[in-house]
Amino acid sequence: MAQDQDHPSLSTPPPRKRRREPMSCDPCRRRKVRCDREFPCGPCERARTSLQCFYRPTVAASSPSSGEFSQFTAPCVLEGHTPPSQAVDRQTQSRAPAPTSQSQPQDQDRYQNKIQDLERRLRRLEEHLPGPPLSRATTVLGKFDAKEVEPSLQDVDARSEFASIFKDCRHLRQAIKAQESVRLNHPGPDLLSTLPTQAVCDVLVDAYLRTFELIYRVIHIPSFWEEYRQLWAQPQSTSTHFLMKLVLILALGTTFYPDRSNKAHLRRLAHTWIYATQWWLVGPSEKSTVNLDGLQVGCLLLLARQTNSLPGTSWLSAGSVLRMAMAMGLHRTPDLFPALSVYQSEMRDRLWATVLELTLLSSLDAAMPLPFSLQDIDRTSPSNLDDEQFDPETETLPTPQSSQHLTDSSIQVLLLKSLPVRVEAVRLVNNQHRQELSYETALRLGNELRSACRDIATLFYTSRNQSRNADRTPGMTNFHLRFLDTYLRRYILFLHRPFMIQARKDPRFYLSRKVCLESCIVVASYADHLNLPSDTLDDLSHLTIAGRGSFKGALSFDVITSLGLEIVTQLEEEASTRPLGSSPPFVADSLDEMAKAHRAPLIRSLEHIQKQQLQIIALGNPSLKRYNFLAAILSQIRAMESGQPIQPAIYETVKESLKKCYFLLQASHAASSPQQSVESLTMGTDSPPGFDVDALVSISFLQGLFFS
Repeated sequence: MAQDQDHPSLSTPPPRKRRREPMSCDPCRRRKVRCDREFPCGPCERARTSLQCFYRPTVAASSPSSGEFSQFTAPCVLEGHTPPSQAVDRQTQSRAPAPTSQSQPQDQDRYQNKIQDLERRLRRLEEHLPGPPLSRATTVLGKFDAKEVEPSLQDVDARSEFASIFKDCRHLRQAIKAQESVRLNHPGPDLLSTLPTQAVCDVLVDAYLRTFELIYRVIHIPSFWEEYRQLWAQPQSTSTHFLMKLVLILALGTTFYPDRSNKAHLRRLAHTWIYATQWWLVGPSEKSTVNLDGLQVGCLLLLARQTNSLPGTSWLSAGSVLRMAMAMGLHRTPDLFPALSVYQSEMRDRLWATVLELTLLSSLDAAMPLPFSLQDIDRTSPSNLDDEQFDPETETLPTPQSSQHLTDSSIQVLLLKSLPVRVEAVRLVNNQHRQELSYETALRLGNELRSACRDIATLFYTSRNQSRNADRTPGMTNFHLRFLDTYLRRYILFLHRPFMIQARKDPRFYLSRKVCLESCIVVASYADHLNLPSDTLDDLSHLTIAGRGSFKGALSFDVITSLGLEIVTQLEEEASTRPLGSSPPFVADSLDEMAKAHRAPLIRSLEHIQKQQLQIIALGNPSLKRYNFLAAILSQIRAMESGQPIQPAIYETVKESLKKCYFLLQASHAASSPQQSVESLTMGTDSPPGFDVDALVSISFLQGLFFS
């Protein structure tokens, strides 16, 4: 015994217990519940959670490969088929002897045969199962992503009973929610009854498609034309989504409508359409608008408010449209949404790029921080394709065109290339994270943006040699070239303007002063095509008159103030070289004459803008700020050139300009009959308000007009 204790390895091993055959089903064994051995058993049926009742076949305990064997035999019997006592072959219940070195190959062959036998029986079971075989398991959960809230049932047979019940439940759920929802009377009129004649609508739609649609991609043009033709054939069958998109497209088209006699009526209709669609988008039907149609309406609504001189509203802003797009997952890669069609993925790419552009435009105009970060976006860029190259039935997108080939999406794709640079510029200009905008950074970003301007010009001149079908949109026009050039140069101006101001005292920043002057001269030159009161205006001139913010173009405050500051700075530099105590009239040498000749085109540009502003007021547009501000700037320039006192000259000039504005607005108001006027709140009196110029033009107001 002692010897055995010293050598425990030589002691007799305890007898191995025979493994009992499993009598209970697998769920009862795991839960340690008494099983009644029925199929399915009673405990599994009574369980609170859904359990799949199945029985594991007997596996020889001494098998060296029992682990691998159990992989194949675990779920070999499914609910609804033959009970295990009959489904399992009796041969599998026999016990195999302990393997020896001589019998091991024979045992392996026997186990291999059993595996093959089980695989054959599994295939027979799959053939008798309804629906797809187990080898193509139905994907329900898909990828665990926060945005994939709907189950993916793309592999389910649409004719199966499961699919039918699923659809019935979904429709019934929608009916119940619609029955419980609050219904309010729509404050807007019947939009169908407000539509102009088809001939007028055709002109307005064409105006939108040749201008904004190629920059801010919102719709699929062939699909839109198909619904548009159906509208005139069967008006009552028009969907609400399409009607909302149509009236906003018409509202955008009124901006470029050439007939001035009918334009006032169309502008009032445009305001009606804008308010009606805004109510529909954010009113009681808000939940039903969180989809691609609703996002398209949101983008068109932002553009329509921008082009119809309507101020921004916190209830519908670019930030709210951005949040709607992100709630729909447009900022994520399409790989996370395998159930989307090719058409849906491509339209989501386009809409996301449009949402980013509108958000960036809004942040630039309002000097507000950007509500998004490029680090949170993994969306792909749109494909450089014409709309007619794919439709809702397309299964595979064609190969995108090269960047030199103009398509319906070329402008958007090219504009998207400069998006990271413009995002960085807006973040630094608006100083969101209190980061200092360095001079080197301004120079670097400004050079990249000037390169983007050249890319736009290259695409324009390349597209001139590219033929397009007669029934297609005209492609890139002068409107797109000048609009995008103005848009990109505005970023350059904002980057260099802080250093332009410093350059008045520090010559090290002279390059910023030069860059700002060049950008303003280019943008102001586009106002040469604005020649009111003539009726022959190009598309950019129409937008300049009606738009606001960045859409004002050459008439914007940024151009006016920057050009005025440059002229005043030149006059200050000229005055600093005169002898102390000198009085007018000043003796001009050759250098002074050259400087005056250099200033003359800048002053003429400001004078032309001022005249056009007065003509816009005469058209009934009550926008007075730019005209009077520009009048004060020009008055200061003339006073400095002649050596006269500046403050009295500005005071008298602005007083006279306000009188002109008052008489023009009075005449415009009298020419508009009450039936044609838009209803507005009154001040409790029927008589026109009094006009006190001295009260309006105060010294404190004029002090804000001086640059020095």
